[in-house]
Parts: sequence; structure tokens; C-alpha cells
Amino acid sequence: MTSQIESCAISRTRLCEEEELPLGPGCQITALAVSDDPEGYQVAGDNRGWIFIRQPPSSDTQNGSFHGGRFDENGLYIGPMRWFCDMGLMTKITAIDMIHDKVFVASFGPHAKIMVGALDASQDTDVSAFILEPAKAHDLWTAVFESDGKTGSATLGLHGKAMYVQDLDNRMGMRTLHTGSDVMTICKRQDIVYTGERSGTVRLFDLRSDSVSTGSPLVKMDSMVTNVEVYRGWEMIAATAKGDMRSFDMRFMRTELGGKTKSLLEFEGHKNTHMNDLGFEILPSGDFVVAAGIDKKIRAWSTRTGEQVPSPPQGSPHALLDERPFEDDILAIRASAESGGLWTGTGRFSPHHFQVFVFSPLPPHRSQSERRPLSGTSPPNGEPGLYTAASLL
Repeated sequence: MTSQIESCAISRTRLCEEEELPLGPGCQITALAVSDDPEGYQVAGDNRGWIFIRQPPSSDTQNGSFHGGRFDENGLYIGPMRWFCDMGLMTKITAIDMIHDKVFVASFGPHAKIMVGALDASQDTDVSAFILEPAKAHDLWTAVFESDGKTGSATLGLHGKAMYVQDLDNRMGMRTLHTGSDVMTICKRQDIVYTGERSGTVRLFDLRSDSVSTGSPLVKMDSMVTNVEVYRGWEMIAATAKGDMRSFDMRFMRTELGGKTKSLLEFEGHKNTHMNDLGFEILPSGDFVVAAGIDKKIRAWSTRTGEQVPSPPQGSPHALLDERPFEDDILAIRASAESGGLWTGTGRFSPHHFQVFVFSPLPPHRSQSERRPLSGTSPPNGEPGLYTAASLL
């Protein structure tokens, strides 16, 4: 019952606000990082290597120094320009993260670059940007950043291998994880690294082991693995460039005839034929996965049942799961555990901010008249439909 209520809430999720970035002609958002505070820092990167930082509201913004907020033809509010171009790494941005007061950025290459800098441009803090040695690392498809070490650590998905950099301030500590195939996606949980490869293999590396160099094949898919995520401790989901999406119970991995790994669930309806960088996100609860398709639409599935969340009724403007496609590919999707928000980046607009409302089960003593959604379902301007709220169930 709870899963059905949550599915209904996601189906009725609508757009709160969108903001336009000062991108150049032909540019589009390829990576996005958001803070738990919807009004906090946000960072976006584009396909030309430019990095944009959204500043939190300040006394200047609250006094009206930022102008340009407007309503579009459908009544959706487009916020005033608060995004500023910070710097450029000259090639496609493939990963962005925010940790504490720092921003971490990776760019594709061929001369792959890593940048670490302060979120607050007013801070007198050095920006560390360096090129990974081409002989050791090029074609940086993806990266996972963490707060280990003095500056932070990075696990990189590269041409023919992955690489673990224990401390970005001391790059002598690089550790190569050999795969023999391009690493398109990475999931890291403490000392365990999961690599999704162009060959269709998902491989596991235990960084505590001395024999970590080649890892252990875990799952074999039919085509290039584009996304790998681990949730609820022992479940793993993998998506491929041919649109196959499956989950696996890592406690009981079994191989079927033909070499494929027996899956726990199959998620039907994901649309992809060749792209490796479509937006993909597991919601913080671990109960739903949200993925962009090559048809420029967003879909969601329950990770407990494998069922696709139904699209909202026709005539639901700005719905997350709208049957009408976006104008551009959706290459970035990010969720926030604290605020319950979901952000997407597409074309020049980032983020599209959706508020996902989930309803809590009712205590037995509450009456029908007392049923109400969780707090936050009323938009500040009182206009229904501008913020998301599922109907009372």
C-alpha cells in the first residue's frame, strides 16, 4: 500500500521552477550537482567544458539586485539569473560533485582534467586544476569524488581501466584498476568499487585487497553498461545502452545459460539505443529509480516491484513523467535526501526543480478527515499545480 501511495505521488510530481543558464550557442548541460537546500549552491557543467555556479540568496539578491524572473506562457515561474560562469576546462564536463565547501569537476579529454575549487568565489582559496598524465589516463568517462584525504579522493572511469586517487592533493597515490574495457560508470561504497564497462561487464574491486588490480566480474549484460548503482546494501541496478535495465541480489548471484547473470527484477520501458550519458538517479529512499530516455522523456520505476510508475493524466502541465518530450536530451538528474527535491538538466535550462512528495502511513487512531500530505505541498504564491501535491488518497 505504501509503495502504491509513493508511486502515485511521483506520478503527480510537477515542476516547481526552472532557471536558464548563460550558455553559449550549441552548448547543453551534461553534469549537475545540487545541495540539500533548494536555495543553496548548485553547480552545472556543459559539453564545451564550462562550469557554472549558482550562488545562494544574499542580501543583494533579496534586495532585488538580481533581475529577470518571469512567468512563461504556461504560468511557470522562471527564476532570475543567479548562475555565473566560473571557469572552463575546455572539454565536456563528465562529473561534478560538491563536498562541504568545495566543488569537484572532471572533464573528458583526450587530456582529462580534474578541478577542485571553492564554492564561494569570495573566499581566498586556491583553485587546483590539473591534467592527468596522458600516458596513464585519458578519455575520462565518469568520476566519483569523496571527502577522503586532505583535498578529497576520486575514482575515475577511463579508457580501458579505472583509477583510484586516494588523495587529490598528492597524486602519487594513484591505483590502477584494470578492466580491459572502457569504464563508463562507477559506483563506490566505502572500499568497494563497482565498474560498468563498455564490454557489458560489471566488475567489483575491493580496495582493501592486495590483488585488487583485475577485480571480479559480477554481472554480464548484453551491451555497454551506462549506469550502475547499489542501494539497500545488497541490491544493484544496471542499465545498458540498448535500454536493458535490471536489478540483482548480490547475495545470490547466479549465471544462466549463455553467460548472462540471473536478475532479480527487469525494468521494462527504458528507452535507449546507443547513448552512454542519459540522466539516471536512484531516489534517496532506494525505492524508486528515475531515468531519462533517448526519446527525451523521463520515466520512473519501483525498485521493489519493477513496475513502471504510470504517467499522469493528460493535461498535467510540467509533470515529471509527462508523455510530452523535453526539447533536448536530459543528461543530468539529481535527487536530494533532505529536501525531497529532484533536479534535471536539459539544454540551456538547469535545474528543472521538481518537488517529490511522499505520504506517510496514517496512524490507526487518525480519522479519514485528518488525512493530509506531508508539509510543503502548498506553493508560496498559492497557485495550484505550480508545486507538486498528490491528491488525498
